[in-house]
Amino acid sequence: RRILESGVVRCLAHGEPGPWLGAVRQQVGEEREANRAGDNGRYIRLAGKFHLDLAAATGNAALEQHLRRVVSQTSLMVALYDVPGTNNCSVLEHLEILDAIEAGDFALAERLMEDHLRGIERQLRLGDDATADVDLASALGAPAGAAPAAPRAAAPSRVARPPSRGAAAKAPAAPTESPKRRGRAARTR
Repeated sequence: RRILESGVVRCLAHGEPGPWLGAVRQQVGEEREANRAGDNGRYIRLAGKFHLDLAAATGNAALEQHLRRVVSQTSLMVALYDVPGTNNCSVLEHLEILDAIEAGDFALAERLMEDHLRGIERQLRLGDDATADVDLASALGAPAGAAPAAPRAAAPSRVARPPSRGAAAKAPAAPTESPKRRGRAARTR
């Protein structure tokens, strides 16, 4: 992810800032408000959206699609394993990255993105006891005390069809025959 996103900010800093920049800045403001309100699920979604919006601004659909998968996985890890209270600097880091892109300082934008992603990695609790107190529903923004979703009904199993009349009349080939011989035998019948 660090390699991909460093390339994204380098590409954007080399080009002219487009209309996407204002929209991304506004979205970072929404991210800040979600963080202040303690809406962790929304905050994580918006923080991931920041990275996806930057990828979209490159105009490279394949890169954006790949990064979407990677960001989704990372967002889930953050939701599950983030040390509480450590995400406060992310909004500031996002704004600093945008400032470097806008200034055309690709080296600074790349370094800031690298530092930002390393910081996210460092604040994850990935030790042996990390999963003991993980609540996936609350990490993803479900209301407190909400009942878990009902399991989906299993897809109906396929019922074997009875053999057709023509198939029932033909005797199966002897198991000792090779497939090649069975084919010839069937043609001569």
